[in-house]
Amino acid sequence: MKESSDESTELQDTETTPTETPSAPDIETTSTEDNVTTTCTTPTRTRHASGHKVGVNKSWIAVFSWLIFATETDDDDNTYDVMFCKFCQKHKSYGFNGNKTWSETGYKCLRRDKVKEHQDSDQHKHSLALELNQTVNDMSNNITSSAQKAIVDALKVMYYLISKNLPLDHFNSMIDLCIELGATNLPNLRLAKNATYSSCEIVHELLNLLSEQVSDTVTNNVKSSPCFSLMVDEVSDNRSIKHLALCSRYINQTGQLQTSFLVDTELPNATAETVTNSIISEINKKELLISDMSGFASDGAAVFLGKKNGVAKRLKDHNPAMITNHCRDHRLALACRDSFNSVPLMKKTDETLEKIYKYYKYSCVHTASLKMVQAAFNQAPLAIKQAKHHRWLSHDQAVSSIVRSYKSIVVNLETTEISTDPVGNGILKSLKDPITLRSLLLLADTLPHIAALSLVFQRRDVNLGMVKTTVDKTIRMLETRQTQDGPWQLKFSQMSSDLQLTTSSSSDFNTKVKEPFLTKLINNIQDRFVDTDIIDQLSVLDLSGTPDELPALYGFNEMFSIADHFSMDPEELQTQWQDFIQLLNTLTSQDRSMTKLLQLFHNSTVTGLKDIYHLVYRLLKITEDDDNGWNPWGEEFEKEGSYMHRHKAPKILWNKEDIKSEKASNTSTHIVDIWSIAAIGQYLWEHILGGKTKFSTSNTWSHGEKKIDNIEFRYKVGPAVTLHEVPQDVKNLVLVLNGREVSKIKAAREWLNYLPLLKDLQHVAVVLLGNEQCNNDWIKHYMKVNGGRIDFVFLVYDSPDIDNRNFYQWPLGVATYRDFPNIERSEVPIYNKRKFVCNFMGTIYKNSSREVLLDVLRTEPLRSICSVKARQTWLPQETDKSREDYVDALEDSDITLNPVGQNTECYRIYEALALGSLPVVEDVMTPGNCGKSSVSDNVPLRILKEYKAPIKYIKDWKELRSVLSNELKLSIEGKIKRRKELMLWYENFKSKLREHFIHVVQEKFFSMNQ
Repeated sequence: MKESSDESTELQDTETTPTETPSAPDIETTSTEDNVTTTCTTPTRTRHASGHKVGVNKSWIAVFSWLIFATETDDDDNTYDVMFCKFCQKHKSYGFNGNKTWSETGYKCLRRDKVKEHQDSDQHKHSLALELNQTVNDMSNNITSSAQKAIVDALKVMYYLISKNLPLDHFNSMIDLCIELGATNLPNLRLAKNATYSSCEIVHELLNLLSEQVSDTVTNNVKSSPCFSLMVDEVSDNRSIKHLALCSRYINQTGQLQTSFLVDTELPNATAETVTNSIISEINKKELLISDMSGFASDGAAVFLGKKNGVAKRLKDHNPAMITNHCRDHRLALACRDSFNSVPLMKKTDETLEKIYKYYKYSCVHTASLKMVQAAFNQAPLAIKQAKHHRWLSHDQAVSSIVRSYKSIVVNLETTEISTDPVGNGILKSLKDPITLRSLLLLADTLPHIAALSLVFQRRDVNLGMVKTTVDKTIRMLETRQTQDGPWQLKFSQMSSDLQLTTSSSSDFNTKVKEPFLTKLINNIQDRFVDTDIIDQLSVLDLSGTPDELPALYGFNEMFSIADHFSMDPEELQTQWQDFIQLLNTLTSQDRSMTKLLQLFHNSTVTGLKDIYHLVYRLLKITEDDDNGWNPWGEEFEKEGSYMHRHKAPKILWNKEDIKSEKASNTSTHIVDIWSIAAIGQYLWEHILGGKTKFSTSNTWSHGEKKIDNIEFRYKVGPAVTLHEVPQDVKNLVLVLNGREVSKIKAAREWLNYLPLLKDLQHVAVVLLGNEQCNNDWIKHYMKVNGGRIDFVFLVYDSPDIDNRNFYQWPLGVATYRDFPNIERSEVPIYNKRKFVCNFMGTIYKNSSREVLLDVLRTEPLRSICSVKARQTWLPQETDKSREDYVDALEDSDITLNPVGQNTECYRIYEALALGSLPVVEDVMTPGNCGKSSVSDNVPLRILKEYKAPIKYIKDWKELRSVLSNELKLSIEGKIKRRKELMLWYENFKSKLREHFIHVVQEKFFSMNQ
């Protein structure tokens, strides 16, 4: 039966808008479980002929909660109740054949069984489904909206931390503070005690969101610029990982210059090829065109500006019109530094500045007494500033503070008890030397001009056109100082009289200090500011300060050369330039700067200029874009020697057949002999220094030579290296000895006792394989500090004697005595899936943790996923087969287990790193005298921890199951990445050791404090 077939009253034709009535009318109801007996007071309530009760019974809402009722009025103003389905009405659902009664018209008389029938109908079920979906969507929208607001506020907190350069660790506490102060959205981050959304992962995700947004914005701005220039610098982080930082200078939509950070990318090495490829790769990733790159700026390192193979040269191969630029502030600082070093008396004055700074900087008593003297003389309490050549303007400020307080400093030192203070006594003696006073007054008259030039280079609106004019002006001022004393120099007589100094002839000072210093300074500035012809020619575009009426042929000749460089039509460029000059004659000189002219081209009120003078506009973009006052370099400045000196970077040269001697940084070359009486000498020579060995014709000894910096190392090893066969004319010697056991110590003593017989011997260093229990007191008798011949010792194992003065830490390295090879990264198959999750190959000592490890490895599933080869007796030598099996096991395992033996440090750690297998190391001190030293308490494995080795430390081998469980979850991509990181760290570790070894030898042997 259809819904409408048995209705006692026809459905109304007119549509009404029902008013929901939640309460039922006055009805008396007696109900049982199976039957509902209702007495309705509504007059329309009747009984059908079949006996069923019909009409609208509002009590049905107790059973059918989806019902709603409305009261309507007929033509006679009689009211009656109408019944609707709340869900069908809301979602406008229609019944069979388009029936709209439940949704639009409503029922004013209906049997109860028909109501039940509608509840089971497809129409009603469809309406319920729509309602459920909408409810879920509403709830989701509410949740999403709250979460979005919370995330936005969290990003604001993150931005505040970043903008104020605060640690990200403060993020959680900042969120709590904001919530406490009434933030309404941030509490939505705190969903539960275990879901506060403030972990390191969340912090870094927020940081990535911000960085991606900023990166996209900057990239789009650079894309919209007509051209851009790059400024780059290479640095190393605290993990010894090389980074390349890229910044870009470009023109924004308003025609103003903007400088933005682009990207920081890691480098496997710092060769020119690698840096160039990295730059091009980043340009391509950001969908920029290298043809739009108008300039390239860097420091003066050869890797960047080398004429044959530098990064700039390689980039110019892609874009010949690109202009390369060496930071001008950097050039100026180099010129000043070289001038100080070229005049001995001025260099001595420079050293005096540093001594004065340290004397007062590191003593509150000295500082307080100086302030009292300054107050007595009514002088301003000026602080003594530090003078560093790599810090722009610091010399000017340091000299200024000292000459203004010169009298106070001298009087303070005179009135202070300095008889037992050699530093203060030395400073006083220097300051009372008239030469020192004259030198400081000369600097006080000279350095302000240098500082002013430096400030010009640091201006935001500096451009190529301003450089030559400003440099020429500074040189003219310095030339004036050669013949005329400045205001401070004129005060010499008065100041020397006040201090009762013994005056010397000014002609003597002029000859020895003033003339050579100023001449050298002028020449150095001129030499370092010799730019390429194209940069000099582009300077004509700087029209600020030119006469009101420019000559018609101004810059005409330069345009011809410029057109040739940038592949422009010379006649068209010259024509546009001459017309442009006529336009400029209508502008004041202040409006002719390149910044103003670019804004003129971008001004929306001046239409068509870009089209009319498109070649001139292109030149303005290039010239303004290429110059920079930006300086990313700081401490690295000290490492840069001559103008095109190589900026050193870890460069792995080991096991290359074509290794060539590196250029010496000094003109003199020192010879250092290395005699190896222990196997670790091979690790030093081949693995660290990258040397090659050649066998003698008798095969009884091997030798090699390698020149690094200004040192030529000569290496000898083999049975023929005996006390009576070694050269007797050696001057500087590094002796590699074994001190592990009594017999080895006896042999080592014989060599040390023989040293006094070498009459030409000047310096001795020892690389010592120490005792595994750190019982090395026997060698102290031979130390120079105790009257012996040894200058210093590089010592293996965590000895408490390590002080970085007499004893330096040295790694155990790989087992070269077992012929473990010097492996390069290219020889290791890092992309292959490895057979084993872990491996252990070693000797099992009684009652040691190795027995515990072996028991753990014998259980499942470790037995089936780890390669285990244990033996009960230590073997000093390996067969070819056993060595090959050992290397294969490391190469085929993702993890290498390293239990402690006689000492925590073992060869296997370094061998695993060389093959990209993660060392899991037992971080436990072994019995003996090893332990903390005066310079480090981070033991055991001090050297690995200080160099932040990427290894896994555990205290108990029972933790191994957890380690391996996490390893099984790691993807193959994650393992490949880790292998690369392990091998890269090990290469950089060896490179750092090489630099450290050479530095100590240079300092201790040749007094070269680099």
